[in-house]
Formats: sequence, C-alpha cells, structure tokens
Amino acid sequence: MQTEEQKTHYACAGECSGSSDGAPETCGSDACSKKGQKFVECHCADSAHKEVKTS
Repeated sequence: MQTEEQKTHYACAGECSGSSDGAPETCGSDACSKKGQKFVECHCADSAHKEVKTS
C-alpha cells in the first residue's frame, strides 16, 4: 500500500509545472514547450516534480 508521500501523480515535464492527481492529462498551457503532450508519472512527495523535470 502506498503512503500519501508515495502517491502516484502526474506532472508536466515543461515549464508550466502543471500536475494532476488523477489520470495523466495533456498540457494545455500556451506558454509551455510541452503543450499537447501527456503529463508524466511522478512519485515525488514535495510537489517539486524533479524526477519529471530531469527525464
């Protein structure tokens, strides 16, 4: 069982820092280089999404 700190969520790998606690969404930010791309699975506990930003 996952703890709250290990909860899987999804984040945009671009500059907008968009995220979703549910299913992966698609970035819709006009100012983001990843617009139109699906969010990436992330397991961070601090909402910094560093593992996504470096992938």
